[in-house]
Amino acid sequence: MITKEYKLRIEKGLHARPCSALMAGLQKLNLESTILIWNDKKVNMRSIMETLMFSLTYLATFSVEVSGPDEKKAIEFLDILFNTVDL
Repeated sequence: MITKEYKLRIEKGLHARPCSALMAGLQKLNLESTILIWNDKKVNMRSIMETLMFSLTYLATFSVEVSGPDEKKAIEFLDILFNTVDL
């Protein structure tokens, strides 16, 4: 399992378009779990509704836990996604 902290760089926050990109990217990977942690709450990142309900805003700090055979690839993907300025 890998846990990593992020600061969201997407200027409009984690809205529908980046959430869709998140779902599409995670679907391609062999992962056992993908958890988003913010304000002591956890959600499954493979659920677009749960992820959208967090309403993460620009520069929000949160953590991600991923586990499975492709966990390193998942972190590389998330590094790019969460640090993209405009989505």
